[in-house]
Amino acid sequence: MTEVALRIAEAEAWDQFSDAQQQFEAMVRQLHFTPAHSMSHSEVERLIQKEGSEVLRRLFEAHLTLRAMEEPVGASVSGADGVERTHHRRLGRGLMSLFGPVRVERMAYGARGEQSLCPLDGELNLPREGY
Repeated sequence: MTEVALRIAEAEAWDQFSDAQQQFEAMVRQLHFTPAHSMSHSEVERLIQKEGSEVLRRLFEAHLTLRAMEEPVGASVSGADGVERTHHRRLGRGLMSLFGPVRVERMAYGARGEQSLCPLDGELNLPREGY
């Protein structure tokens, strides 16, 4: 990969975290301005917990998206059943995390009449069910 291509890939990777960064900055703005200054400590804690959980959810989802972007797209994948799966496409699924629901995009490999396999699901040790 050329140096330019590496810089572009790195910029795209950082872009995945921009939603979390924006959420964090919005939370800081809320705490900085006058309405928050009249809140009780418990109200401020609830605000930080709610908005902070959303920052964490967005960070986690960005990490999952980055992992999917880095996932190699091979010609085929063979399962434990020995069947070679040559057809590949990007699939998404929901996952309930500690921080709330996130979307996991990953490459799925299939063969006619066979269940598709998603290697990233195994890497991440994702449960079969999303919730």
